[in-house]
Amino acid sequence: LTEYLFTRHNVNAPPDGLLDVHYEMELVHILGIDELKQTMTVLVYVDEKWNDPSLSWDPALFGGITKTWLPIGQIWVPDIIIFNMLHHEDLLSAVRAPVLIYPNGTVEASHPAVYTVTCEINIKRFPLDDQRCRAAPFFQIASWTYGKDKIRLHAHTEHSLEHYTDNEEWRLLKVTVVEDEYEHEGINVSELRYDVSVKRRPLFYMVTLTFPSYVMCAISVVGLFARFSTTGEREERFTLGVTAILTMAVLSLVVSEKVPHSSTHVPLLGELIRGCHLKECALSHFLAILSSHSVSLFCAPS
Repeated sequence: LTEYLFTRHNVNAPPDGLLDVHYEMELVHILGIDELKQTMTVLVYVDEKWNDPSLSWDPALFGGITKTWLPIGQIWVPDIIIFNMLHHEDLLSAVRAPVLIYPNGTVEASHPAVYTVTCEINIKRFPLDDQRCRAAPFFQIASWTYGKDKIRLHAHTEHSLEHYTDNEEWRLLKVTVVEDEYEHEGINVSELRYDVSVKRRPLFYMVTLTFPSYVMCAISVVGLFARFSTTGEREERFTLGVTAILTMAVLSLVVSEKVPHSSTHVPLLGELIRGCHLKECALSHFLAILSSHSVSLFCAPS
């Protein structure tokens, strides 16, 4: 059977006419989101199905064989790629996973893969943020060579999450699939768009960043009105103020190292820290002016 199929099949030529390719990509796990590099890495299961008449046969002539497997490198496969992909790791490339072929010429190819794709991160509400790629569709899938008059892509509109496992930092909100087309150099190309929306689990950042920021802000403001001694000296107040400012500076550094260096948005946590700095500076100036007036009033010569 294998020899018969290879005598009829040309590995370098696609099937004649319009080819309908059914493409399914199931999200399995979100491996991570890099806010600084603005990328997302995911583990997915990819299933492709199309029909190639040159790979068909009559089971009655070959001992009733109703399916067979062939190496994927020895048959023609659609050149379907992810356009905004930065890195791709095929987890079965080392063993060269075969494709499943049926007597009517239907070809099924499936494999797990790890993709790293570009994704613009909106840091405005960090660490209470939701993320969805807006610069480009999360997965923009299309043929690299052929237009829609040769290859047409199809997908189920309801995305399956049967094998999905949760990420510790990100909660999956939804996955949407859209069949569309775009024009490239005068050629209409069939494409699929997989959009993934996620929400950050903020507990870690609330405990390590947000809560300490509130505490230090409260201590720095309340400390300006505290009376630590009755000798007239206020060295403790000065020490507390310097400690609070240094602590807030360290928290600001942690936030700046975590989020992208954006010129359009400031993180919500950064706004909190900046507000604490401004309040502390304003109150410090106010108390300094008030103290100078008090000294001049009570210590004026008679």
